[in-house]
Amino acid sequence: MEREEADLLVIGGGITGAGIALDAASRGLKVILVEKEDFASGTSSNSSKLIHGGFRYLKSRDFKLVFEALHERGLLLRLAPGVVEPLPFLIPVYNSSIRYITKLFLWLFSHEKTTMMELIKAPLALRISVALYDLLAGKQKIKKHKILSKSEVLRAEPMLSPEGLKGGAIYYDAFGLDFRLTLSVIKKACEHGARCLNYTEVVDFIKEGKNIVGARLRDKIKGREYEIFAKKIIIAVGPWADELRSKADLKEKILRPSKGSHIIISREKLKINNAIVMEASDGRLTFAIPWEDLVIIGTTDIEYDKSIDEVRATGEEVSYLLEIVNRYFPSAKINYKDIITTYSGVRPLIDTRSSSVGDVSREHRITEENGAITIAGGKLTTYRVMAKDVVDRITKKPCVTQEIKLKEQCEEIPFEVEEDIKNHLVKIYSKRDIEKMAGMIEKNEKLKERILPSLPCIWAEIDLAAKHEFAVKLSDVMIRRLGIYFRKPKSKAIENIAKHMAKLLGWSDERTKLEIEEYLKEVEKGMEWKRDININLE
Repeated sequence: MEREEADLLVIGGGITGAGIALDAASRGLKVILVEKEDFASGTSSNSSKLIHGGFRYLKSRDFKLVFEALHERGLLLRLAPGVVEPLPFLIPVYNSSIRYITKLFLWLFSHEKTTMMELIKAPLALRISVALYDLLAGKQKIKKHKILSKSEVLRAEPMLSPEGLKGGAIYYDAFGLDFRLTLSVIKKACEHGARCLNYTEVVDFIKEGKNIVGARLRDKIKGREYEIFAKKIIIAVGPWADELRSKADLKEKILRPSKGSHIIISREKLKINNAIVMEASDGRLTFAIPWEDLVIIGTTDIEYDKSIDEVRATGEEVSYLLEIVNRYFPSAKINYKDIITTYSGVRPLIDTRSSSVGDVSREHRITEENGAITIAGGKLTTYRVMAKDVVDRITKKPCVTQEIKLKEQCEEIPFEVEEDIKNHLVKIYSKRDIEKMAGMIEKNEKLKERILPSLPCIWAEIDLAAKHEFAVKLSDVMIRRLGIYFRKPKSKAIENIAKHMAKLLGWSDERTKLEIEEYLKEVEKGMEWKRDININLE
């Protein structure tokens, strides 16, 4: 059996594992990263796609976490422009019977539980909350908050319900395309010498006594097995941590998984200009988040003890989210038929014995046992800090990731395309990626044509994904490279895209057919919630 040695074996190709690989490789360590599915195929492509300080964490007075996340938000806006972009959030404030000053007093000076929405309904508390958020951001503040009157709120968002509306506020956070951010970090780690392998699973751990010194791996595409020996093993698999730790005979369970589900609708149906902060019936903050021509509505926060590989949105969750958005936007009349697709992710929260998963801290935890380091918890925004904390345990060389550009901005496209295509390419891809596509288009002009008439994606992106972005399956391209799945999940172009990939990757007709079938299973999973609801959607 083949064997290889490394300083670090990182298990997990989500944002945390990717961050560790980049941090360690940039400090001169020999790094191998393995992921059992595609990069970012778990929680790192199924988040709310927000790079944020965590406005709702103010209610628990978790100021350290908010400060840290706001600092990282500022860094990511600089290091990954386009992939991470500023986003205004509007909080509409409606009638409430809350005793304002009492609630503010309880929040500041006692431990009595108060929901964030109860807090921000109090005019004085709202002003203090958004001002405190800006204060914690310091120099990383995107733009100063605004307090709005009722008329100003309705001018900003005409579709909001005017009934009982008192006013509101706008504060600023950021939108981050999670799967592209993760891929950017993976690619940058490889530029610094890391080897990153997707569709490579851990079959077993290799031990010397109780000490874990390596792992036996299996390439799921080619079927071959080999061994990696490393000075340190890092378990960075998010919600799969307890499962993999059990395989390594690390018995202590450290997670309290929580499921977050989202629905996606067209922005034509819900014409919003800002992300909207909404209150669920259980007091949880939910959001309507504009994403180009789409709106993401979410998220739920439900304790989850089922198979993480089979996680999906349920009919109950879909109904819950529709009730919230229709209460705030009654004129939109959003119904089940308007849902393009859904997606769900599992948060790898640390088990702190809190009564509710919503109260569990989003801070991370690192444990080291028998030669293996496990990292769990945390959030998308703070992945770089999490990675630094892990690698600091392994080497005394200083961290430099705060200076590593994840995406070198391209100002000009070196080939002729329509304006919407140009804007799309500049936003998503680095200068180096666009130069690679230009070289491909020089050899084949058809690669700059649209894949679908209604979308700005071009065929050269598929070539780039297959040759330079580790895409080996149709689902990789449709979901986590181009994101066509979120707009046109059952597009008529599926077969043509599969055939194009077949030429690039040497697939047989049988393999091509299988890839289409596997992708359509993903599409069906996104709509399985229909089975839970006793309603005819035809």
